[in-house]
Amino acid sequence: MQAEMQEIALPPEAQIKIELSVTARVQVTHVTAQRIVSRFLLDQVGNLLYGEHPSSNAIRSRFAL
Repeated sequence: MQAEMQEIALPPEAQIKIELSVTARVQVTHVTAQRIVSRFLLDQVGNLLYGEHPSSNAIRSRFAL
């Protein structure tokens, strides 16, 4: 998508406001959405589920004990 704006002469100081709105139809079935979320969880969160316990030094430094 391309958008063109014509040259506009503004004074040296000006306050402008530009708003852009885009509407789109997204057609995703519940099965596809579930697969996408499952893949995301496996890729991004799954590796955090099997972490080792932190050492006591790491806990002390994090919580300033």
